[in-house]
Amino acid sequence: MKRSYLIAIIIVIAAVLIGLFVWMSYRTQGPAAYNPPANANMAENTPTVPPPATNGNIPYVPPPTNTTYTPPPAINGPVLPPPAPISPGKSVYLNTVKDAKLGDRLVAFDGMSLYYFTKDSTNTSTCTGTCATTWPPYTVGFAVTPIGDAKATGKIGTITRADGSKQLIYDGVPLYRYSGDKTDLDTNGQGVGGVWYVVKP
Repeated sequence: MKRSYLIAIIIVIAAVLIGLFVWMSYRTQGPAAYNPPANANMAENTPTVPPPATNGNIPYVPPPTNTTYTPPPAINGPVLPPPAPISPGKSVYLNTVKDAKLGDRLVAFDGMSLYYFTKDSTNTSTCTGTCATTWPPYTVGFAVTPIGDAKATGKIGTITRADGSKQLIYDGVPLYRYSGDKTDLDTNGQGVGGVWYVVKP
């Protein structure tokens, strides 16, 4: 009898120890975490964000337009009117200005200084090639009869250059601009080489 009682006690103690061991393991490790396979398609769980709706409720904004006219910078000297469009008839191509140092002198329609070459002869230009690059001949259109302002009382005409262009002459003297002049106040060509001078009306 005592032996059976001892065996029953041992079984109960073993059962308690096993239950305690299982309970302690559960509390320490917790339920096993779920790890999805490495090749799982995670995109299936990503919510799809639709593109912005274009339902026509967005107000139309027209592109900017620049309708304001911006005039060119003012020249430094006297403002002179441009010549009339090249067409049959007469157009003012010579004007006069009063220079503080040089007195009255002829200028082109845009106010730039005009010069004559002392090596030229009446109605003949000898400035060609590189000379004509530095001293561009003052040319006019074929359909225009050039005239001058009230002070330009000399005889105004044209000669035909070797390239076919019409160069303005004043009392038979061919007229030129100077590439060294940058504004309508410049007279940088005056006296160059002792052969270039401004033109008097």
